[in-house]
Amino acid sequence: MNNCCYQNNYDKYDWILFYEIDEFINLHNYTNVKKFLYEEKFKNYQIIYLSLILHTDNNQLHYENRPLSERFPKISKAYFEVKSILKGHIPNITINNIHTLSTEYASCCDGYGRPSKIFGVNAIVPDYTNYYIDHYYSKSTEEFIDKINKGDPVYNTESYKMARIDKLAQQITFTKEKIEMIENGTGLSLSKFKRLYYY
Repeated sequence: MNNCCYQNNYDKYDWILFYEIDEFINLHNYTNVKKFLYEEKFKNYQIIYLSLILHTDNNQLHYENRPLSERFPKISKAYFEVKSILKGHIPNITINNIHTLSTEYASCCDGYGRPSKIFGVNAIVPDYTNYYIDHYYSKSTEEFIDKINKGDPVYNTESYKMARIDKLAQQITFTKEKIEMIENGTGLSLSKFKRLYYY
């Protein structure tokens, strides 16, 4: 899907950003993403990598009508993913994974314009100082259940849903109440997490 997006639009735009609806770009003192991207420091680069900050569920079970930054200030420490901003007008590129675009065909840098070489999701030290992405993956348990039930436009199998729950388990602390809410809300069995957390 990301590859199709780029192949269909690479000749129309100077930069293409690959982000999701639960991700928010933090660019420190820049008030406009265009001003950031057209800085001289990025002139000779084709990929800009920004670290993702993963926010936990803050042990919230239910939705609250408040800004995400207020509801979920806690950060998961074990998170080393990046997301890419890819320069347009580069033909013959195949995008397999937007977290780790191949560096064989393009010059890469971080948000400061420093050369960066990305070989894998866990191959960098995350930089959360000025230029990064806030990722609210789970939000509350209730909102995570809605996310699971909505499914994915490409993958919507039970195994894919369980993979999402496995990812959640790496980011939050499961409780009996959370597990039971997810089971009741999705119809999925979380027996392996029951054994880990309260059996």
